[in-house]
Amino acid sequence: MIAILGGGISGLTAAYFLSKKGHKVLILEKEGDVGGLAASFEKEGEFFPLTYHHIMECDLEWQNLCKELGLKIFWRGVKIGFHTNKGIYRIATPFDILKFAPLKFQDRIRLGLLGLRLMLDKNWKKYQKMTAENFIIKMAGKKVYERIFLHLLKSKFGKDYKKITASWLAFRLSKRESKGIFGFVDRGLKEFVSRLEKKIKDNNGEIVKNALINQIKIENNKISEISYTLGNKLVKIQPDLVLNTLPGPVFLELTKGLPTDLGKRIEKIRYRSVVSCIVKLNKKLSDYYWLNILDKQTSFATIFDYGRISGRKDSILYLSSYVDSGDKFWNLDKKEIFNRYIEDLEKIYPQARENVEWFEVFKLRYAKAIYECGYENYCLNIKTSVDNLFFSSMDLFPPMRNIGFAIKNAKEASKIIASFKK
Repeated sequence: MIAILGGGISGLTAAYFLSKKGHKVLILEKEGDVGGLAASFEKEGEFFPLTYHHIMECDLEWQNLCKELGLKIFWRGVKIGFHTNKGIYRIATPFDILKFAPLKFQDRIRLGLLGLRLMLDKNWKKYQKMTAENFIIKMAGKKVYERIFLHLLKSKFGKDYKKITASWLAFRLSKRESKGIFGFVDRGLKEFVSRLEKKIKDNNGEIVKNALINQIKIENNKISEISYTLGNKLVKIQPDLVLNTLPGPVFLELTKGLPTDLGKRIEKIRYRSVVSCIVKLNKKLSDYYWLNILDKQTSFATIFDYGRISGRKDSILYLSSYVDSGDKFWNLDKKEIFNRYIEDLEKIYPQARENVEWFEVFKLRYAKAIYECGYENYCLNIKTSVDNLFFSSMDLFPPMRNIGFAIKNAKEASKIIASFKK
């Protein structure tokens, strides 16, 4: 039996491909529903994801999996803008860049050349030893870095923004997200997760929800037993192989007997948390799906409007902040967080509050690993030094933290696990 720790996208994807090949799988999920960071909530008879998600053209594995599950993908050309004190600007095309007034003309040229270089050069790994800050300054100049990229890095990585590896940023820029071609799944992310879950069960896979793992015991360099609580019942299993999709720090807390070298590598991995606020407005706020905030001092750095990608007439806004779990903002209650966000939103759209119909707030503890220079020296591989333990999570250093790369990594993990099972 293959035990899979965590029922997020990584766990579900791996379980699907393994069970499809006839392997017996058991998913242990602590929540009452599966999905993890891609879970959804229900409001007024509709389901909405906890954080924004979209399919990119490069997400081929996600597209293929949707096809296997019988789900259509609707593609939209949407507007992506940069909000500045001089107005809102797009940089989807070379012509847009040439009109980007917040930069002087020579800096616009440098920005355009940077985009062209990264589009043509696919070897983003060669920038691993350079910081993102030094990379942008070297390639495009200090003004471009300060005007465009500094705010992005600070908003995502906080006090660690100067340490972030250029390979992470180079990969993101090479995917040309600013082009604004994104897809969304027919009937939403909830339907995608539900169909994955059903397929696993149809393949005789087992999913245990509300399973609180107590201990993962390692003996003789092998996971010998996993104990978990289900209601008032203590359950112990002896799996043949184990795939961990939990964040490294969570796995470390649960494990007894982990080899010292593997434990030290996991200890080095740090995470940022996210506070996500979803706000429904009774009318369309703007024509932009993705708006980056460059000049205003706001608690969020971007505004995503789900209404613009799904074809709605109203607005479903996603406002979020990456924080450390010890920050004061993390410890505010939901109403305080909403008020902070809506006050900041009014700096950009003064009429926003009067059109609010409802809001929800979610806090996700392990949302993004901090990809600092040198991360590749201690990040994890799919196959670990423990004989029957495998990983598929952000700890592997995926170039982007999104569903597409979670699916890609999990599918690769399933192939490696299947080869060991033979």
